[in-house]
Amino acid sequence: MPIETSEGAVYASGTNVNGTYTIPEARVCGYAASTTAANPVDRVSLTGAAKLKGVTVRAIAPGKTHDVCVGGVREVDTDGTAPVARGDRLAVNVTAGPLEGCVYSTNSAPPPPGATLHLVGIAEDPAPAAVTRIRVRLTPGATLTRAS
Repeated sequence: MPIETSEGAVYASGTNVNGTYTIPEARVCGYAASTTAANPVDRVSLTGAAKLKGVTVRAIAPGKTHDVCVGGVREVDTDGTAPVARGDRLAVNVTAGPLEGCVYSTNSAPPPPGATLHLVGIAEDPAPAAVTRIRVRLTPGATLTRAS
């Protein structure tokens, strides 16, 4: 039986607290701080990879609240820097710009010895070296530390 896009998906609400940036659909977002929003999220270049919340189900405009997938299988955009094989561990591009919040394979871009990556999940689909949307089994909060 093929894996569904939303197989075992778990959702939480997320309010975009960034005043000017719309977090695109199928992008990783992070936990943010706010004194007014109950479930604040923001772009990962500002929250950092250590604070991954999940993947946007649809674009979240500033001040708006929508579902964020925090577990199970969900489609996520790759950053297109290298191919992704099924089963690859995926990390998130935290550089501000058009690829922010996209995922990449830790096999194609391994961390330096002793470095720790914050994983988004495991690729359920392969992807070419181009920006592509793939299914990912989400594991936000998991880390990978490369031996020195």
